[in-house]
Amino acid sequence: MPTLYTHASIFHADEVIGAGLLVYLGEISGTADIRRVNDLPAPGPLPGDFVVDIGLRLGADESGVTWLDHHQDKALPCAAVLVYRHFESRWTKPQRRAIERFLDGVDKHDRGLVGHTQGTMTLSDIVATLNPVGEATEEQRTANFREAVELFVGMLRRMVAFQELVEAQAGQVAELAALNTPFVVSETFLPKLLRALEGTLTRHAAYPSLRGGWCLQAVSLPGTKTPVQPIPADIAGATFVHPTGFIASFPTRELAIAAAEALAAIEVFTPCLAPPKTKSSTEAAFDRPPPTPGTPGRLTPHDRTAHRQGVPLARPGPNRTPEETPVLAFTTARDIATGPPPKELITQIV
Repeated sequence: MPTLYTHASIFHADEVIGAGLLVYLGEISGTADIRRVNDLPAPGPLPGDFVVDIGLRLGADESGVTWLDHHQDKALPCAAVLVYRHFESRWTKPQRRAIERFLDGVDKHDRGLVGHTQGTMTLSDIVATLNPVGEATEEQRTANFREAVELFVGMLRRMVAFQELVEAQAGQVAELAALNTPFVVSETFLPKLLRALEGTLTRHAAYPSLRGGWCLQAVSLPGTKTPVQPIPADIAGATFVHPTGFIASFPTRELAIAAAEALAAIEVFTPCLAPPKTKSSTEAAFDRPPPTPGTPGRLTPHDRTAHRQGVPLARPGPNRTPEETPVLAFTTARDIATGPPPKELITQIV
């Protein structure tokens, strides 16, 4: 089997992840095929070997050795990105999604493009803690390096498995998100369901709890963790309600659905994107027709700052005129069927 060469001494996330990607793909049989050196052996690596994060070269040479280093050109991304790109055609969609969740952050950290944020711990920080503390022999550092690679490979396999599950459930999630009912019921746990429901008319989702029983979870305002309609602490039948009201537990499916029905009976004003503003006066907003049923808009975090009807959600840009700028309206499920609420009511809530 091919051998992977990388540098000795303190290790970093880029060569750990680069080695881990090669192990994951089966390009090297395992961590035993990793050699950490200060100088490459003479006469040099053999055909089929990989040289990662050292060598000042990029690409396969005439002898069949693949060089994946970035230190010869500051414009190049880190070694982990180079390994990922070298095998670009072999990654499946779930694998890409899993890897790209952390790869950009590792690259920016390795090249000094981002600093440390107090109170947070990145993947690069975690890998750094796996180095031996204080003085250590090179054998100890190599043992820790191999441990770090194995830890990463195990993590990556779980992340890919999760993305494969999400892809398999995409159809179910889309069907439930398209219902636009006050609440939806899923007979299976769908990890991405609540995210898909953001910006729709749905306020709650009931689904089987992984701990047993059933959960009722509130949909959040787009881009936030703020529930559109928090679940009250005294909701009937609940065995647990989170202090923020975003989730509640119930012993049975029937009790969870009954709670969802009770909450659906309460009218709640939820934001959606209304048709473009056509008049300069804020009062002209009352003349707009109600939003088209089944097509609520999605809001960005910046949209939450617009509280008064008729206030543009974004400043007109080079490709957007003032007339094309979306505006914020408050509607209820009843308004979709009967038209917008009376002016007096809107005046009270804005």
